[in-house]
Amino acid sequence: MADLLFFDTETFSSVKIERGLDQYLTGMHPLIYTYALNDEPVEVWDVTKNPNIPQKLEAALRSPNVTKVAHNLPFDHAITRVGLGIDIPFEECFCTMSCAYAHSLPGSLDALGPVMGIDEDMRKLTVGKELIKLFCVPNPRTGEVANRETHPKEWATFIEYGLQDTAALREIYKRLPKHNYTGEHHDIWVLDMAINNRGFHIDQELCRQALIIRDEMKEYLEAEVTALTDGKVQRGTQAQKLLHYAIGEFGLEMFDMRKDTIKTMLEDKSLDPDARRLLELRRDSSLSSLTKYERALERVGPDGRMRHTLQFSGAGRTGRWAGRGFQPHNMPRPKSKADYVEETIIPSILDGTLRDKVTDVNQCCSDALRATIVAAPGCELFVGDWSNIEGVCNAWVAGDEKKLQRFRDNYFGDGPDCYVLLYSDSFGVPIDSVDDKQRQMGKGMELSMGYGGGVGAFIQTSASYGLDLEELGRVVPGLVSAGVYQKAENAWKRAFIRGEDHGVEADVYIACDALKQVWRKANPEIVQTWWDLERACKWAIDRPGSVHYVAKCKIWATPGWLIIELPSGRRLLYAQPQISHTVEYDEDTGDVKKRSSISYMAASAKQWRRIRTYSGKLLENVIQAIANDVLRASMLRADAAGYPQILHVHDEQVAEVPAGLFDFNDFLELMQEPLPWAPDLPLKAAGYVAQRYRKD
Repeated sequence: MADLLFFDTETFSSVKIERGLDQYLTGMHPLIYTYALNDEPVEVWDVTKNPNIPQKLEAALRSPNVTKVAHNLPFDHAITRVGLGIDIPFEECFCTMSCAYAHSLPGSLDALGPVMGIDEDMRKLTVGKELIKLFCVPNPRTGEVANRETHPKEWATFIEYGLQDTAALREIYKRLPKHNYTGEHHDIWVLDMAINNRGFHIDQELCRQALIIRDEMKEYLEAEVTALTDGKVQRGTQAQKLLHYAIGEFGLEMFDMRKDTIKTMLEDKSLDPDARRLLELRRDSSLSSLTKYERALERVGPDGRMRHTLQFSGAGRTGRWAGRGFQPHNMPRPKSKADYVEETIIPSILDGTLRDKVTDVNQCCSDALRATIVAAPGCELFVGDWSNIEGVCNAWVAGDEKKLQRFRDNYFGDGPDCYVLLYSDSFGVPIDSVDDKQRQMGKGMELSMGYGGGVGAFIQTSASYGLDLEELGRVVPGLVSAGVYQKAENAWKRAFIRGEDHGVEADVYIACDALKQVWRKANPEIVQTWWDLERACKWAIDRPGSVHYVAKCKIWATPGWLIIELPSGRRLLYAQPQISHTVEYDEDTGDVKKRSSISYMAASAKQWRRIRTYSGKLLENVIQAIANDVLRASMLRADAAGYPQILHVHDEQVAEVPAGLFDFNDFLELMQEPLPWAPDLPLKAAGYVAQRYRKD
């Protein structure tokens, strides 16, 4: 068994960490290292007192036979590389924060300690954050820098704080589950570190020019708002003032100025022209996505690349990555087509003529955000994405062979896509006669309802994909049976009384509920899988030690965990699971029914709290986790084949390669290779080669 080095660093930098690690390192120097080898006492190296690294620490950091353990290891790794000149191979490292995320536990050391049952005196001292403010950053008012000479008493406490931190780190390491952070799971973390360190190139000129246009538009919009309201409101960002003015002056029935509310109001063709323009000004003034241009310029490194934007397993128990800093996982969906962005919007931003060519200037700048990610000089981007990966995985775990065969026919033959087929099956329309609008309806149903979603999920998906809800309200009643329509109408009445009708008209709600019923009837295997999965989880919780096999997964529970083992062998973990029982009145039948639900403890909104789940959500976790396992396997294959990956967004994979030297089809073939744990899962990848990243 390898020796373990537990270590932590405290540093000073003249650059705020909020500007990203690359920028932070330009003004950084180490202050103290606290460290312990195995179970030996924690020691401290005060760099400000003695600049020579202790021999024991240096030997451990350099030894390939010692595993280096740190919390948020990328930070300590970078400090060690820049501050000490020791570049530790990531294969020799263990990050307790990444391990915690991989097992659905909180990421911060402060939050993780109590969850792991660490005694109070083993956690960070309450004064720790104040000491960091004192010694690790310049005084925000005076710019002065405190040190061991100016504040000797506080410095002694600062060192004690570091010793406590490393002691807590060691104890947490011992108690953490490690299944999802060993073997191939650790290999993908090592690759993730390489991708984060590699980073991606940023078009800084595009960012600068977009911000110039944004600031010009800000002044223009503010002037128009002021004129339109006779000076009663000065800015479109003043939501409450605008709301009161819109209600008082135009009698608009609005409760807020949120994006969806404004979108709904603007769909009213009888809206007063001045009221319409006021709402448009609010919409155009509140595009928060444009702050990403600022963030890009703040965080880009000296070499023009942005790093450390991906958090391993940071998006919850599914194992998906989360975005950090620039947030590449949270790009707004463009309203413009990719070719229009490339050929018109970007050149117009760069030459300053965008305002002369378009009316929705801010929206066009938002549409160009993805294009700030570019290939380095002499390179090109390979971008690949799997076709309907979640839909395929959903059909696969449900054993829906008919649907799977249709995917294969479409992927590898000349069969129609699943959205056309869904519409055809649902409404008895010949496949050849399904038009684009009908296909979009099928797409909305498929994307919103696979995990037990209903009206709310369909409305949300409709907003993302441009479905006209009013038109659906007119069209759907003529497509469904009287029984389906009556049931949907009853559902609307109950929702309206409860205030749960999502603020839409009755015919829209009824249409969406009818589509939900139609989808469920067309996908009985998937619907049954929801209930089978929930039932198996409840049985496992009720009978610890029993094992159940559902949705190609193995399910069991221990006193502390509900465990769903995926086909890949990775595990979904639900801490401290419980089953609660309630009695409900079924308004359709008049029957009284006993209901039960699963809850578990999870990190949510920066708290460790109990969360309820249900059948569709459990299946969503499973499907998204399997899709993530497909991505992980493909990333490892691409890395082994020599494709330098710089980014991945959800189920999309991005490599940066020397222009003209690699075959894009080979890259896609790697993404489509059958998986050892899912040889019959049909995978089809498509994508593009480009200089700029885009949304196809």
